[in-house]
Amino acid sequence: MMCCSEAKQCIVEYNNVVSLKDIHMPEKVRDAMQLMVAAERKKRAVITESEGQRASEINVAEGVKRSTVLRSEAHMTESINRAKGEAEAILSVAAARAKSIEAISKSLQSNKGMSAASLAIAEQYVEAFSKLAKESNTLLLPANTGDVSSMVASALATLNKVNKQLDSKSDSAPSEDLQKKHDDW
Repeated sequence: MMCCSEAKQCIVEYNNVVSLKDIHMPEKVRDAMQLMVAAERKKRAVITESEGQRASEINVAEGVKRSTVLRSEAHMTESINRAKGEAEAILSVAAARAKSIEAISKSLQSNKGMSAASLAIAEQYVEAFSKLAKESNTLLLPANTGDVSSMVASALATLNKVNKQLDSKSDSAPSEDLQKKHDDW
């Protein structure tokens, strides 16, 4: 074992292993080393803080992106569901209307069916006149308002006339209808 008192340090040697103990450095060297250690700590702290801030900003941006995508997907799903619901409602109404038209068609094929249709038309005729009377001061009445059967006959005659016109239009060629529309312009 050997000690060096000039440098105020002790060197201990055991089996070719050298160990330094009790080293006293000058204050300026020690202060410089402490400043270097402090600067390194500050540098690491600034780097760690900036990396944390960067990670935070990335997380916020990804959150905004995800919420925007989810909001868009929710809106799209809502629109699709609304459209499907409206389509189903239209199909349900159309199916119900088709059934009612089929039932009316079957009823009209019998004698009682025509009587029922006449009654329904008469009811609608009377209801339409009552609405007109409520809505305005001027009212156009048929000449024979006391005779309901003649009003129904008049309504049925008008209905038959309209049906005949529709039948004759469906028999004519489409190009003739287009030509008539063109001439009317």
